[in-house]
Amino acid sequence: SFSDLIERNKIKRLATEIEWLLVHAKSEAVMRGVEVYVYAPLVPGTRVNSDWCVFSSIDTNNNCDDIETSSLSSIKSTNFSGVTFKNSSTLNQFSFDPIYGKPQNVGFGGNFDYQLDDYHLKTVIFKQTGRIYTCLQAGSNKLSNYEFCE
Repeated sequence: SFSDLIERNKIKRLATEIEWLLVHAKSEAVMRGVEVYVYAPLVPGTRVNSDWCVFSSIDTNNNCDDIETSSLSSIKSTNFSGVTFKNSSTLNQFSFDPIYGKPQNVGFGGNFDYQLDDYHLKTVIFKQTGRIYTCLQAGSNKLSNYEFCE
C-alpha cells in the first residue's frame, strides 16, 4: 500500500542518515585531528513521537537545543514522526578518536535501535574495529537489501 511505501522510505532514510552521521563524525575526527563527539540525549529508553535527536559536534556537554549552533551533522525526531528510537547507554555520549577514528567510551560497543510499525532496524558500532553497520531485528519485515542481525 501507499502508506507502507512511505513508512519503508522513512525508516530507510533514518538508517542512512544515522550511518552517514557516524561515518561523517569518524572522518571529521581524523581530518581535523580532534575528538568528534556523538550525542544521543533524551533517549534513555524508548521514546515515541517525542523530542529525540542524534548529533555530532566538536564541543562537549551539548543537548538537542545546541544543534543549530554547534553540530557538524544532526538528526531530529521531527523529521521521523512515529519512529520509536532508543540506544545503548554507551551511546548517550561518545567520541571518535583523531588518530584511528575508532569510537571511545562505548564499552564493547553499542547500537541505535529504531522501529516504525513492522520495520525494526539497528545500527551497530563495534569498539575494536570501529565498524558501523545496520541490520534488521528479528521479527522485522524484510526491507530493501538489509540483512537480519546475527
